[in-house]
Amino acid sequence: MKLRPEVKEFADNQLLIIEKNKHHAIDVIPPRGFQRGYDFFGDALSEKFALSVQIYSHFHKKFPNLIDPQTFTEKQLLYKFFGAIQENSPSNKLAVMDYVPKKFRHCINIPKIFWISNKPELPNCEDIEPGHYYLKSNYGSATNMPVVWPLERQLTAKTTRAVNKWFRFHHSPDHGLWWNEKIIRSVYLEEHL
Repeated sequence: MKLRPEVKEFADNQLLIIEKNKHHAIDVIPPRGFQRGYDFFGDALSEKFALSVQIYSHFHKKFPNLIDPQTFTEKQLLYKFFGAIQENSPSNKLAVMDYVPKKFRHCINIPKIFWISNKPELPNCEDIEPGHYYLKSNYGSATNMPVVWPLERQLTAKTTRAVNKWFRFHHSPDHGLWWNEKIIRSVYLEEHL
């Protein structure tokens, strides 16, 4: 995405005000195991910040209020850069249960995981009992598919292509979703509930 000069100027001015006045707890060091986009992006911060402002202004037809945000979307934009986000990404589908308090886990039907790999591959046919499953990636949305095991020959090629595509996917750098890129990619076979 080509950055518009007027957006870059606005974003840079707002970033200077934020830094000078220590808005959004910019002077508070995140706790251990957490990180901020402000620190993560380093020299690329100004550009990433401006790109997020440009995306916001494109959809909302105005610049966001970056000093005293009022809307959820303004706060969300700022949180990407100044909020302390856990390094073990909450976007990792395999780690989602870590965020459910233990006292409530019995209230949730947790699907069993029958196979997992950190490579873009499928399980061996003989390792999986015949039946209905979901094949998923822990990374990104729309990275899941219902499968019947064992896979039919023509579905094996299609499924392998899908899994390879899931592993190649990267979130748009224009959106500044840095925590997603820290997830170690996995593919897994889950119980069909």
